[in-house]
Amino acid sequence: MKLFLPFVDELAIVDSRLLRLAEFLGASCETLELSQSSAGNTSFFDKALPEGSCCVINPEVMQRWTRGNDFPSLAASALLERCSHLLVHGVRPGQFDAGLITLLSEGHLTGAHEIENSGQSYRCADGSRDFCEAFSGLALGMARPGIDRVFALGKLGARALLSIDDRPYVASVSSTGAKVFFLGTQEIVDLQDDIGEDPVSNFFSRLLPHAMTIRAIFGDEVWRPTAESASLVVDDPVLRENYGFLNFKILLTLMQRHNCHTSLAFIPHNYRRCSSVAVKLFLDNPTYLSLCFHGNDHTQAEFASKNSALLHTFVATAEKRIGTLQKMTGMSCDKVMVFPQGKFSVEAMDVLRSRNFDAAVNTVAHPTGDYVRLRLPELCQPAITRYGNFPLFLRRSINHCEPEDVAFDLFFGKPVLVVEHHQIFQEPEPLLDVITRINSLCPTIRWVGLARAVRNAILRRRNSDGIIVIRGYSNSVEVRNLSSQSAQYSVEWPNLNLHAVLEFKAGDTVAHEVSVQGDDRVRVQTNLPPHTSQLVSVVQRGEYPVQVALGMKWKTKAFVRRRLSEIRDDYLSKNAPVLAFAKTLQRLVAHE
Repeated sequence: MKLFLPFVDELAIVDSRLLRLAEFLGASCETLELSQSSAGNTSFFDKALPEGSCCVINPEVMQRWTRGNDFPSLAASALLERCSHLLVHGVRPGQFDAGLITLLSEGHLTGAHEIENSGQSYRCADGSRDFCEAFSGLALGMARPGIDRVFALGKLGARALLSIDDRPYVASVSSTGAKVFFLGTQEIVDLQDDIGEDPVSNFFSRLLPHAMTIRAIFGDEVWRPTAESASLVVDDPVLRENYGFLNFKILLTLMQRHNCHTSLAFIPHNYRRCSSVAVKLFLDNPTYLSLCFHGNDHTQAEFASKNSALLHTFVATAEKRIGTLQKMTGMSCDKVMVFPQGKFSVEAMDVLRSRNFDAAVNTVAHPTGDYVRLRLPELCQPAITRYGNFPLFLRRSINHCEPEDVAFDLFFGKPVLVVEHHQIFQEPEPLLDVITRINSLCPTIRWVGLARAVRNAILRRRNSDGIIVIRGYSNSVEVRNLSSQSAQYSVEWPNLNLHAVLEFKAGDTVAHEVSVQGDDRVRVQTNLPPHTSQLVSVVQRGEYPVQVALGMKWKTKAFVRRRLSEIRDDYLSKNAPVLAFAKTLQRLVAHE
């Protein structure tokens, strides 16, 4: 299917932004000139539009084309019969728009009106998961008088998908021909805008109604997530039966009761200090408990360094320690790095990429000391890839897991990553409430370890040749064929540095069906039998600088810092005045 955007003289701003958004989502688009010689020609659309296409209807454009005359009913009938879908947006109060809306809705809607009351939220209809997806049933944001429009209802049959003050803001009508979507928004966000850390509610109405509509129209022809994943990440604890307020047996019980999974962000420095009880809990319950990397020594801003040789030393030491842990206990550790204190450098991302980590996870979206306001396309994909061409997945504390934030992550294929520390288990009810909220927003969500979560964070669409194209973000992606027939897959990675790639693997075998397209995007081809899966990976070149000696001073500082942290968490955290003194002492040691 193709999306056609009519224009007179030049594309309207709102239509040009819709074009960029549709192409970003993976839709095939084409502009359609409405020449003055064809003005009002009732047979124009029969000749200009391929059967089964989708046409965008901007009433202002159509009014210019008809030179201010009413839109011909025969032209409206041609659109409804020729197209499989219509997208009507940019509607205004007034006679021309009312007539056009009435024609295209076949009387189910009779016009557009300004919203009357300020302070009203956007309401996604209950039971609208087929359109609103995870936003179904949510109320969020504030409608904007003078910009947002609502539709007047005519005869019964229109479906209200989003509403303002119980009046349709986005509606659909299924006629005898086309399915028509009516959007009451006057604006679309410019994909070049810097969004930074703005809440979803600030730009919801300028992005999601159009994105939802395009996904609903194009189905599997546009990018969409393939699986919904979540993980609870608990930072820092040593693998003992008790650490601070955290008891691992109780944690396991909570995970089992809520069908959840905890990924322990484990400090490799502690690799020789694991109790047999805690180790057995992890070995016996991989469905609920797993490990990932949390720095190396967890010293102050160790991964914010710009010294590549030092960073390689940290990572190599961490890998060696985890390797020893695995030999001693049989425990594995997901090759995902959670940055200590949320601090990292672009150089650290380069090092992790070259050492074939799957991904990095962080609470902060920009390198330390280099604040970056991200553009919307970077947030509307599973991971940020601008730093060293290596994926950075973002996580949230429970205080920032509002329903609209979680729904936004799920809509764009991000794994829902929740982070907390041992203190939350003193009174875990707020955490459990968030887990319950996430499960209710997405009943099909799967709680998994971090490696599985980032490997599942892929987008897919079916191209015109019937091949399923997979866009991966983690260095390894899991491709699944859940159908009853064999299927051809093409796996690609955005922003991949080809000069750093050694080889591609499909399972344990080097992939031979590798091609570089005209857009410099690498595609790995693989065929999967029905009901099978395969891990497809990119292997980076291991060209490492000579490691540096950390020295006794560094090792002593790391040792003291870790022990002070444990004393703080195990004992002082239960005494506020003493805890404040201990934190001061710890800062002095860290900056010594």
